[in-house]
Amino acid sequence: MDASKSRSVQMNINRNRSASNVQPMSQTASDLLRAVESGQVLKKGSRGAAVKDLQRLLNQAGASPTLTTDGQFGPGTERALKSFQSKQGLSADGKFGRQTLAALQKALEGASTNNTTNPTTNSGFGTSTSRPGSSSRLGNNLRRAVDGGQILRNGSSGAAVKDLQMMLNRAGASPALTADGKFGPGTERALKSFQSKHGLSVDGKFGRQTFATLEQVLSGNTTTNGGTTNNTGGTTTNTGGTTNNTPVDNTTTPGSVPAGLGQSIENALHFGGSIKRGSGGESVEELQKLLNAAGASPQLSTDGKFGPGTERGIRQFQEKHGLVADGKFGAKTWAKMKSVLGVKVEAPKNTGLDHVPGSAQRDSVYTDHERDFQRAGMNLSRTQQSSMASFKRNWANNRHRYESVSRQTGIPAELIAAIHWREASGRFDRYLHQGDPLGRPAVHVPRNIPVFHNWEKAAVHALNMKKSIRNRYALSADSQDVAAMLAYAERYNGLGYHNKGRISPYVYAGTTVYKGGKYVRDGVYDPNHKDQQLGVLAMLKAIS
Repeated sequence: MDASKSRSVQMNINRNRSASNVQPMSQTASDLLRAVESGQVLKKGSRGAAVKDLQRLLNQAGASPTLTTDGQFGPGTERALKSFQSKQGLSADGKFGRQTLAALQKALEGASTNNTTNPTTNSGFGTSTSRPGSSSRLGNNLRRAVDGGQILRNGSSGAAVKDLQMMLNRAGASPALTADGKFGPGTERALKSFQSKHGLSVDGKFGRQTFATLEQVLSGNTTTNGGTTNNTGGTTTNTGGTTNNTPVDNTTTPGSVPAGLGQSIENALHFGGSIKRGSGGESVEELQKLLNAAGASPQLSTDGKFGPGTERGIRQFQEKHGLVADGKFGAKTWAKMKSVLGVKVEAPKNTGLDHVPGSAQRDSVYTDHERDFQRAGMNLSRTQQSSMASFKRNWANNRHRYESVSRQTGIPAELIAAIHWREASGRFDRYLHQGDPLGRPAVHVPRNIPVFHNWEKAAVHALNMKKSIRNRYALSADSQDVAAMLAYAERYNGLGYHNKGRISPYVYAGTTVYKGGKYVRDGVYDPNHKDQQLGVLAMLKAIS
């Protein structure tokens, strides 16, 4: 790094620190800064003082579980780093260089800047505040618990939970909680409501990220979509406008939504998909307009891009109408929105959507799946139910890895996860190509592939071998066309079942469409053998 860039990094690192009690990174992570500035990239296997700095900073940024700051870059540090990179929209490669340093600096600077208020107020945690009845000790137990890496959840108890309950009450919990120090369903509901209101992951667990937001809210300043709300001054500023804090119901009267608004959403969801973060286009633009009509606060920009603001708007709507506030827009949320707003749309015709393959690509594999998946219900055996629980945990824990590969290949992350489960039971030490162990030459088809030691690189190679199939069905990372995804999966596995007019267990095992029958080895089909693995459709249904 040349001298001017080094000075620029140092200036950014120290910006806004003078008013804070938090020491600048140049003092607390000098070894890490020197390593990165010298061009070093930290990765699995690295060790030393710089790694120790990194582990400490990842903990400050909310690493869960909390890392041991031992200076050894192992699997736990790699997972925490990939999780951070994924949340920040970076390439989740588990390597720490200049770009990730800048993002980490920004994340920690944002958290500390929110605390650079008058030290006599300091969010009401462990200090006196200007609020009536505040306690100089209120929040100290909670702070110690969170700083120590503890995650409070349903079943937790003690002084820290009591602090949490009191703080949630002050943040507006309704109904007010009994501050008894027992984290039960009521505390969990109040916490989820708070998380939904402030655009956080609604998991009902209290850790560093939720703590930082609660601290910020109680300090009297919250930021939403670029606007700042002063909770004590009576003035709300959102995207440049000033309004009185008197509650206003901006919800559109049912039936007043223009006829046809929402048709693109109806079409998109007709094929069993969901509109989610990262999606774009006309269906998202219509969704933003309808969320505004339903009273989204602040009002959303109708730019057709599904980002954090749109996700918060969906969570607001879901929370208000008693739905699971997960920020995903699927069939249940759409049904509720149509009912609330009186949306009038036409039933989609089976001619396909604008994003499905054109007539030249709508081959018999596609049309068969277009017909079959719509009549397929879930039908899991006990073995498959257990497997499904494991698959869903794998998806929750490793979604960032699948999304990283998705961005590089144009294949939906959910489909990659399902294929990975079929080929390798979700193991990251196996090739996605056919489930053989990484680090060795492949022994099953396809055999003529390079030796890979990294799962992501191997997965990208496997999927890029199938580019022609992806292009045939016009798939992209945010595709919602289930028939196209199933056709891709069948071709990925091979057309042995299709060519014989048989239902493929690779696609339909675990659904009502699949009754039995399997190729038990090459060329040998046993009509009485029933596949106990999960089929791709069942897995897509479970995580969509």
